[in-house]
Amino acid sequence: MSAITPLSALPAAGSTPVGTVTISNTKGRLTAALTSGGTATLDLITKTEGGNWAYVPGGQLVLSSLANKGDEVATLTFNNAASATQYHVVANGGSAACSAWLSGLVDPATSTALVAHASTHLSGAADDLLGSPGNVGDVTPGVFCGTFGADSTHQNSVPSVNGDTFVLAGATQTLTAKTLTAPVINGLTSASGNINFSGSTGTFATSTGAVTIGGGAAAISATSSAAAITLTAGAASTWSTTAGALNLSGFAGINLRLNGAVLADVGATSATKLTVAAGISYSGAAGAGGLDFGNMTGDSALPTGVLSWTGAANKNLSLVGSGTGTVDIRNASTMTIGSSGTTSITLGRTGQALALNSNLTLGGSFAATASALSIADPGNGGAIPVTVSGVCNLTSAGAETRTLAIPTFIGQELTINCDTYIGNIVITSAQAINQAGNTIMTFGAVRDCIVLKAVTVGGSRRWVVVANDGVALS
Repeated sequence: MSAITPLSALPAAGSTPVGTVTISNTKGRLTAALTSGGTATLDLITKTEGGNWAYVPGGQLVLSSLANKGDEVATLTFNNAASATQYHVVANGGSAACSAWLSGLVDPATSTALVAHASTHLSGAADDLLGSPGNVGDVTPGVFCGTFGADSTHQNSVPSVNGDTFVLAGATQTLTAKTLTAPVINGLTSASGNINFSGSTGTFATSTGAVTIGGGAAAISATSSAAAITLTAGAASTWSTTAGALNLSGFAGINLRLNGAVLADVGATSATKLTVAAGISYSGAAGAGGLDFGNMTGDSALPTGVLSWTGAANKNLSLVGSGTGTVDIRNASTMTIGSSGTTSITLGRTGQALALNSNLTLGGSFAATASALSIADPGNGGAIPVTVSGVCNLTSAGAETRTLAIPTFIGQELTINCDTYIGNIVITSAQAINQAGNTIMTFGAVRDCIVLKAVTVGGSRRWVVVANDGVALS
């Protein structure tokens, strides 16, 4: 039974006002009660097939505080022509307020059979009961219903449903809107339509034979809102797609297991990492495959064990730091580069500095390219570079000057030579270069040459003359 508030007028076509009641039973009942003295008139309305609301013929209920023995309650029972029919109530008169209820009436589970016939035939004879039921007084029964049987302990019930068909064991028939409780089905085929088990809360067990799910073009979804879904096979299995990608998505990560043990996981150990379990190694089969991490910009950490790499013939190993990045190779003990099988080793890049911060031991001879130790002549008025050791060959176009700053590091050696002479070249040192306190070196001919060495005097770096051939000092 549903409590409703009566409307003041017919609703608009196609609308479903609040309180609308849908009735599928063969009969319905309107019940109303006055909430104050007086009278009220209620009209039952229904939504028609076209969506318009209309008054139900004979569906008026009048309430009066003076009628119905003063209980101020009245009821109206009406026939429902079709299932799922919508009803409501309109208050069309009276001065009193009232409450209203609409409900569908349920047929009794059993009823007494109305049989007005002297024959024992149910059908198949001129006087059959179903074809010519006869009369009881003024009543001709329109349906055979009730209970019957051989004796009181073997009774059968026939419900009072007009226009229905008996379901027979030997006939091929279609069951509609039936509820089967604990049935045993031997063979099941669905020609078309849906099979819906969503209302069941029990365990669903499939056949022990081969099971085929789908097979057509429709999507298949297996969803559990709060519990796990487990797929277990007793033999090698395949999960594949014939088109599109196979996507695996885990809310808290994805685990790759072998016989129950985790081999690797994505996002489970760390939300942003692919983690390989302890004792598991990466291994690649022979072939042209490789590791390509070139698009990654994060830091990489190698294992703490021994790192070895054996390239095939004529293969290169390249470690490159771009921009201002550095390549740092270090060891707590001896580090060996090119101990065997190496023909030559190149460190550094042309024109760039190479810093060796440890003691350097040479087990072989030292050689350089033709211009490796050459220091560029800065030209007239320029300062001779003092960042490295080397030879500065001077060229003059006339009388010229140069300057020389103090050395950069102890032991630095600088050779200055006049390569091309047109006029004297005078070099002024920032500090004295000998015991005499000379600071000026004058180159007056080709092959005038002086060799300077960096030492400390009083704790400060100074140049001293190691050799001099033709350079005038003052």
